Amino acid sequence: MFKRVTLIKRKQGMSIEDFKSYYENHHVPMVKRLFPMFADYRRSYITDALRRNGETKVLDFDVITETWYASEADYKVFLDKLSSPGVRDEIMADEARFTDTASTVSCTVQERK
Repeated sequence: MFKRVTLIKRKQGMSIEDFKSYYENHHVPMVKRLFPMFADYRRSYITDALRRNGETKVLDFDVITETWYASEADYKVFLDKLSSPGVRDEIMADEARFTDTASTVSCTVQERK
């Protein structure tokens, strides 16, 4: 299995409730339609600040998004489709409505148990 993790920050001035609502009710259905090759697609919303050494830290993101792919081939299909002009433009236009796109970070990860 291949896994991609994306850290997303909401658009400045948008409440966390509005961010979640838009993401779940508009963005998620669009993404599922465009990328049926996802083996799984999860969103984990941050509910409190990280505490370390007695200090409260403000995180630079509001949600951790995880997408799984059954194979490397499925992951490559995703990347190819994401880079196609029509799909890329649709995704970027929608993300601009609710995310701070300059803060988004994505990476592939290798899980260990």
